[in-house]
Amino acid sequence: MPEQIKELIDKNHKWAEAKKAKDPDYFKNIAKKPQKPKFIWIGCSDSRLPPEIITQSNLGEIFVIRNIANQFHTTDLSVLSIFEYAINHLHVKQIVVCGHYMCGGVKASITNNDDSVVDHWLQDLNEIYLSNKFQLDDKPSKERENLLSELNVKKQVRNIAATNIVKKAWDNGVNIVIHGLIYDLETGLIKDLNTFVRSCPMSKRPHVQECPQHIQASKT
Repeated sequence: MPEQIKELIDKNHKWAEAKKAKDPDYFKNIAKKPQKPKFIWIGCSDSRLPPEIITQSNLGEIFVIRNIANQFHTTDLSVLSIFEYAINHLHVKQIVVCGHYMCGGVKASITNNDDSVVDHWLQDLNEIYLSNKFQLDDKPSKERENLLSELNVKKQVRNIAATNIVKKAWDNGVNIVIHGLIYDLETGLIKDLNTFVRSCPMSKRPHVQECPQHIQASKT
């Protein structure tokens, strides 16, 4: 067995033993109960921000989707299938898009113009940058990247709200709320961007609330 894999397995065994030392039936109880996550979490694949650790959540509390730059593509069948299952079968009502500062995908959308697979994946983020290029390029490098990270989160919140899966749930009276958050690698803290989308009971139309800001993510 390669040493690196052995290290992972050894750590897993120590973790499992520590859990059972506190509660001998910990894993048995988890296994025999159906999962009931409280949140769907769209996050970045960056290895420095696993959602269960940075939120101190227990197993089964978060239904996690991670990819480069926390994108939600409305044509991604994998992500749409996850949402359909989580909303229709697990009855999850709280959806979180959590971006982060110092995101490599955000930096790539500003500096790269290649024809790589990653560049195609980041097309939505590239469009956010281009539509706000004049204002963003007028800012210092770090502030520009941070603001683009926030705009990216807001755009992905809107993308989720535009799906038929969420719209049908709203039409059926399910109180789904989509939240936009951002994580700061330098402090370890999550910040609420004061951006969320929820259904409007009287009109059955989504209601968007976000903090005032002169630069906004594209609504298209």
